[in-house]
Amino acid sequence: MTGAGGELGPLLRGRARQEGLAPALAGLHAELSPRAPHHGPTGFAVVPAELAGGGAERTERLPGGAVAVLRGRPGAEPEGWGEAVVWLRLGCSEALREAAVRYLGERTSGDSALLHRQLVRAQLAEALTGQLEVRAVLGRDEPRTAGDLTHAHDRLGAADRGLARLLGASGYLLGGPGHVADVSALLAAAYAHPEGP
Repeated sequence: MTGAGGELGPLLRGRARQEGLAPALAGLHAELSPRAPHHGPTGFAVVPAELAGGGAERTERLPGGAVAVLRGRPGAEPEGWGEAVVWLRLGCSEALREAAVRYLGERTSGDSALLHRQLVRAQLAEALTGQLEVRAVLGRDEPRTAGDLTHAHDRLGAADRGLARLLGASGYLLGGPGHVADVSALLAAAYAHPEGP
């Protein structure tokens, strides 16, 4: 594998989308921080539970495996880490969109699926637009700035919140797609750099 902008980023995206957050996080750590979990600028790390070593602040049980939140000292960021986290979150967000489309296609109001309602379609389109914007930023040839990545995290967070609402109460169940979106937001909180463009 190469850097986050090469093969690693799209691989993490696909793994998060198809297998879940924990397997994608395992791949991220294996490639960019194999010796120890990487703690972001806030001092927190989000890792597959098997890397926590019993020192987890909390553990989240998700489809695909459990994820742990660790507290420690901020560490030097491995090259490509920030961009790789955005790729991973993009995959999670796309999986959430797919879950919302399935859910809405199965639910009816009157004689038609909720998926065909204009307001619902507008909300799905807004989420998709945010995801496509993030893909465009990640796909550019020029390097991404901290500001680009922060904006990408913000767009994914907004898309995920809208998609979770479309899932109704099921979007807020532990272990469900909305729960994955909440843990994805923890990744942004742990690893995004709020300062600077």
